[in-house]
Amino acid sequence: MHSKLNELVMAQKYAYLSIRQKNNDYLFYLVNLIGVLLKSQKNKEALSLMNQSINELKNTNSFYNKIGFVVFYMKSLKANNLISNAINYGSNYFEAYKKDIFQHRWHLFMSTYIQLLLSDEQYQRIISLSKRYGLINKEKQIIGKAGYLPVIYWHTLVAEYMECIISIEKLEENMLKSALEEISHSYKSQKIKELLANLSEYIPSVIKNINQKIKNA
Repeated sequence: MHSKLNELVMAQKYAYLSIRQKNNDYLFYLVNLIGVLLKSQKNKEALSLMNQSINELKNTNSFYNKIGFVVFYMKSLKANNLISNAINYGSNYFEAYKKDIFQHRWHLFMSTYIQLLLSDEQYQRIISLSKRYGLINKEKQIIGKAGYLPVIYWHTLVAEYMECIISIEKLEENMLKSALEEISHSYKSQKIKELLANLSEYIPSVIKNINQKIKNA
């Protein structure tokens, strides 16, 4: 609650209290704490805590908690500019636990992994993963639910543009249509804007145009 209200000092206080005892829910509460630390830009602290806790993966049978840990470990590595380490860790985990990932928290894992690949300019890998596992169609089936955003769809579009598979006009058209569909839901509006802001690093002119058209819609 404190984190959602951007009360990060209080959020961090209670998050640290929640991990004092290493019980069955330790990884679940740890991930919440890491999320607060990254939001507070305490990136080194977040990575240090995750490195100290990595052995806890062996002490839980919950793939929900395991995948949450792996995702935020990748996020922590990325936040500390260790992109290659994050991708290698994600790749190894994906190959070892592919079935469990798709059974439990596939969208969280794959969207994070694909974001990493885009930051490393691995466009062909993104396109290959998206097609091989039908990720865009899978994402479209859940996109209406609260909390889900077209992360995989948009990142795949950007990768296809970078590989000259689609034109810049098609990229903008498809992203704008998708954005307008999602931004009509007030609870998703801010998240859509954040996702667009993240992609502006790669396609600044497209994002500028999309934001202007959303504003005028």
